[in-house]
Amino acid sequence: MFKSLMTFAFAILGLVSVSAHAEMPPMADHKPTVVVFYADWCGSCKILDPKLKEAYNSLENKDAIEMVILDLTNDETAAKAADLAASYGLSDIYQANSKRTGFAILTNFHEEKDADLVKITKTDTVEEIKVKLMALTH
Repeated sequence: MFKSLMTFAFAILGLVSVSAHAEMPPMADHKPTVVVFYADWCGSCKILDPKLKEAYNSLENKDAIEMVILDLTNDETAAKAADLAASYGLSDIYQANSKRTGFAILTNFHEEKDADLVKITKTDTVEEIKVKLMALTH
């Protein structure tokens, strides 16, 4: 139930892509991106999720940030998450982190090979998350 509520909430907020095969622009054209590694059984996800939503919703320029939720709840959702990551040019980040959940990686694609990466975890406060999100757009 939590998974469906989270998916519904993210869909309403416009935070999740509904198509794992969306046509994406070249890497250089990507918006700064928050890549959330999520599973419905993950306790850390349940702590991080409301903090991330609150921080995101408090941003004035949230349209400048792309939010990609990679659901690793089971083998089927993980396969879809791998496809979604690939469609956003995030396969390397997915491969390096797909065995863990309960965190988010912020990336700003300045250059294809040297993307800046910042991590958000359950220990971050809402204000710390907001600062990290705001830094993505500056």
